Amino acid sequence: MQLFYHGTQAHCEEMRWLYPVMREVLEASPNTRFEIIGNPEINKLYRSLPRTHILYPMA
Repeated sequence: MQLFYHGTQAHCEEMRWLYPVMREVLEASPNTRFEIIGNPEINKLYRSLPRTHILYPMA
């Protein structure tokens, strides 16, 4: 299963809240992958999660 989250700068708090949720899902479900749109700060936060790909926002 692949899940995608598209947030904007206004969603920074949600992105921080989502991290532990995603970590639990990834640990419980090895067939799950996430894609997130985020800036370099979000990339730094999420890059340690397995099967998680960070896409940079388009200008």
